[in-house]
Amino acid sequence: MSNFRILEADFFLKKGHKKSPDKHIIFLLKHGSRAGPAHHVAHYVFLHSAGRRHEVWQITDLRVPWGHIGDVVAVADELFASNVGSDRYLKGRLFTFHADRWFDEVKDKVIVVLTRARWPHEIARKCVRDGLIFADEWDTAIEALNAEIEANKAAALAQQQANPSQVVWTARELGLHPMPAGNDHNKWTARCPKGNHPIFIGTTKDKWFCGWCGSHGGADELKTFHAETAKKTGHSSDAG
Repeated sequence: MSNFRILEADFFLKKGHKKSPDKHIIFLLKHGSRAGPAHHVAHYVFLHSAGRRHEVWQITDLRVPWGHIGDVVAVADELFASNVGSDRYLKGRLFTFHADRWFDEVKDKVIVVLTRARWPHEIARKCVRDGLIFADEWDTAIEALNAEIEANKAAALAQQQANPSQVVWTARELGLHPMPAGNDHNKWTARCPKGNHPIFIGTTKDKWFCGWCGSHGGADELKTFHAETAKKTGHSSDAG
């Protein structure tokens, strides 16, 4: 057994880790991702190992010419070891894990973590270029994830019809276009009244929250939040 376990998760790359220079990284894969209707990004993912400790690193939208894979790895290795940030790309350590060695069982678990790390905020897409993780392995996991998403969406719609959520209905009446999130049968998303980002709705407790604005509550609070925002901006959503 591999005794695989995740440590030090930082899936949204908020902590600004710097890679130690003792060993070079290995290219895992480049894959696409969708963070919104019109927001598509490319993630370059790498592995840095030292004994039983393994670190998974990522750069988003690294713009380097595709030549020999070693050239891409060299650029990424230098960036990971640097404290210099950039508005053009996002870099950092996604997570670490302990395992005796890298083999198929460990690889499968890493793929599951990577495909679901930012879900539902971001949906992983197909492999663009493979490395230590092969394209067919990655794309099989994506197909399974997509099937699960569709099943959860169907279950959410059926539950809303049988036992309507007041928050979902209110969001619809306010023109916030609620839709099932896909990560659970009781999770929905809708457009936040304040901007081009989502609010998240949980129908079990019939509550919503916005991680960007810090606002939250039930159906009444959503109405108030929408009205106050419309008053400040002078705009209102199209009801429908």
